[in-house]
Amino acid sequence: MKKVIITCTIIILLAVAFFCSENIPEIPETDVLSTTALQEPSSEDTAENPIDSPVKEQSLSIEEIVIDIPQVPVETSKQEEEKITPSSPSCMLSVRCDSVLSNLDMLTNGKAEIIPDNGIIFSEQSVTFSEGESVFDILLRELKNNNVHLEFVETPMYNSVYIEGIGNLYEFDCGSFSGWLYKVNGVQPTYGCSQYIVQNGDKIELIYSCNLFER
Repeated sequence: MKKVIITCTIIILLAVAFFCSENIPEIPETDVLSTTALQEPSSEDTAENPIDSPVKEQSLSIEEIVIDIPQVPVETSKQEEEKITPSSPSCMLSVRCDSVLSNLDMLTNGKAEIIPDNGIIFSEQSVTFSEGESVFDILLRELKNNNVHLEFVETPMYNSVYIEGIGNLYEFDCGSFSGWLYKVNGVQPTYGCSQYIVQNGDKIELIYSCNLFER
């Protein structure tokens, strides 16, 4: 009787073990992916899926992307600057009354103190002007800029200007034939200073003469 019971128990245990072993799922080997398969696709996969294949990066060298721009000189020579921007015309201008120093005995009383020791009211210097300006135009502007007195009479009908006084020294202040005259390049023109058109390089002199008849 005991043998029968033991035999039945063994059979039951074997049956339970058999059924339990069938319910345990087996893990397929294909579910396990190696790191090598993830990192490096096979040549067959690449051939079948060309879109998934790695794209080769392209880079441009410095020589291929840099555009060669010609250099433009920044500085120009002095001669080139003069050609591009021509300088304004200029002339020499001076005002003097040194003849009075030799005729102080004829000078009006009280005028001696206004006469410069060297007889120069406006020292000779280069001044610029615009094309078409007259001797009077330049004289008026330069004396005004240097605070030198100038008094004149203008006659529009004849387009002429008569200079009466410069530096408070007037006509007839040093004799009955004294007054102001002008010269251009050492020559006294035969017409008024408002009608003489100055040229580049001219030498203009305003001179006080104690005898206007002396040239």
